Amino acid sequence: MHIIELPKADRLRLTSRQEADLQAWIKFFKHWQEDTTMSAIDSAPVQDAWADLKRISADEDERYRALARERALSDAVTERNFALREGRQEGRKQGQAALLQRLLAKRFGPLDDSTQSRLQTATQEQLEHWSERILDAPTLSAVFDQH
Repeated sequence: MHIIELPKADRLRLTSRQEADLQAWIKFFKHWQEDTTMSAIDSAPVQDAWADLKRISADEDERYRALARERALSDAVTERNFALREGRQEGRKQGQAALLQRLLAKRFGPLDDSTQSRLQTATQEQLEHWSERILDAPTLSAVFDQH
């Protein structure tokens, strides 16, 4: 996929054939509703796209299917972006829990299963709070105290 800003298209260094193809696509995007202009374009891919657009536009069911497809594609992008954000947050939380676990073990000795479980199920806020307390807490239980 290539993205070209139409006003900047004339600045590209293209061969004469590429230039002709690009100009045909630019005409398509600017004049797709003008039958006279579109009929004069000799590019087969542009003519195919124009024919598809006319077919879709003429049939109400086709318009609804095209709209549903666009919505589905947009929803898929939104879902993917949400999943990526969630994955990053979960990864940061796991990394912070692992680091806190290592620091606690280094400072207070081996951790029991209950403490390890507590670290794995903690919220991001709890992990941050405990991470700040580890430097000043005299005992392991003092790290987790609510005061």
